[in-house]
Amino acid sequence: MKSLAFNMKKINGEDHKEGVVKLMWNGTAKILQEKYFNEFGVSFNPFSDIEFKQARDARDMKRKELQKIPAKRTHSA
Repeated sequence: MKSLAFNMKKINGEDHKEGVVKLMWNGTAKILQEKYFNEFGVSFNPFSDIEFKQARDARDMKRKELQKIPAKRTHSA
């Protein structure tokens, strides 16, 4: 999950917009959370558990980098 935010690229190699990085990371985290619970009965929360802090920090750092680029910034940022 930590490298997911940094490695997300469009097919042409460009970075996604900042909001897309957030949505894709959150969607992937939610899918993993459901999959592990359904298949293994393991319950965890990637949005608050300490084990995922580095992954959340990496996502946030990538979003901050993209916010510096006007074309990649969301309107609400």
